[in-house]
Amino acid sequence: MVPTVVLIQSPLPNLGILLGICQQALGYSVSAAIDASQQERSDAERFLSCLAAMQEQTAKPGLVPHLLSHVSFSVLMAADEEDTIEILSIAEMPFISVPTRSRGVQLTVITGPLSRWQDAVKLGSESSCVRNVRLAFNAVKSIFGDAGLDVWKDCAIRPLADGTFLLEDKR
Repeated sequence: MVPTVVLIQSPLPNLGILLGICQQALGYSVSAAIDASQQERSDAERFLSCLAAMQEQTAKPGLVPHLLSHVSFSVLMAADEEDTIEILSIAEMPFISVPTRSRGVQLTVITGPLSRWQDAVKLGSESSCVRNVRLAFNAVKSIFGDAGLDVWKDCAIRPLADGTFLLEDKR
C-alpha cells in the first residue's frame, strides 16, 4: 500500500496576547518585520519570526532554525504495518497507531515539533529506506511545503526512478 499522509494539526498561536505583552515589556513591536514583509506567511512562521524578534529586534522574518522546536504539528498517516514500524522508528515522536478495517494497514497520528519533522524527513528520504517509507516522508515534506513550512532548503532533491526522491544536504 502506498502510504497516505495528511497534516491534521498546526499551531494556532495567540499572537494578539504575545504582541501586546512584548510591546509593553520590550518597548517595540516584535511583529514589525513580518508585518512589513510582502510575502504570505503561515501562522507558525509568523510566530517564529516574532520569537526571533524577541531575541533580536532586527531579526529577519522566516523559519529560524534554532526556534523550530517551538511549533508542533500532527500528521495522520495510513500505511502497511511493516512500513508504519519503520516510519515510527525514524520519526521518534509521540504517536498513536491503530489497525484499520483493511487487514495489515495501520492508521497513525504522529505529533512533534517542526525541528523533529525536519530531521525525520531527512532520515526518511535516504537511499537506505524502502520505497514506501521514502514515499511517506517525501509526502510529509510536500504537505509541510504546501503549508508554507519548507525547512529543507539546505537540501537538494535527487529524483529516483521509483517515483521517490532523496534529500541530500547541500551544505
